[in-house]
Amino acid sequence: MAAIGAGWVDGAWVEAGWVTGAWQAAGATAPTVEAGGPYEASRAHEVTLDATITPGTDPAPTNLWTIVSGGTGSFNDATLADPIFIPDATGTYTLRLTVTSSDAGVVTDDATVQVIQRGSTLVSRRLQMIRRDDEEVLALIRGLLK
Repeated sequence: MAAIGAGWVDGAWVEAGWVTGAWQAAGATAPTVEAGGPYEASRAHEVTLDATITPGTDPAPTNLWTIVSGGTGSFNDATLADPIFIPDATGTYTLRLTVTSSDAGVVTDDATVQVIQRGSTLVSRRLQMIRRDDEEVLALIRGLLK
């Protein structure tokens, strides 16, 4: 990369350039991010997200999970790589993990979360797969789902 600008940054002379759509310090390596998934959850029940972040040359990039689509929900701490997400509605959510490096810009990755209603047709289909003469087992499972 040819430097197209230079200046003092935090007391050090830095040459920098425009790399993959972001201003990046010379010699800097962008972090990599994998948001994981796809995930499955029940409405109003938590799911632990499991991202992989490799920091690049910034040893402590900042992380932020956001909801891109699908409804509302909450994170126990949206700045963690592996937060707990609690969806408020059924459907498919798209969540975005944004990792910002102080010297190499921003990278993102999206993950999907399929949220079902507890006791939904997915569970009903699984129950139908159990042999019909196992009524005692079926009754126990139905009791657990209530």
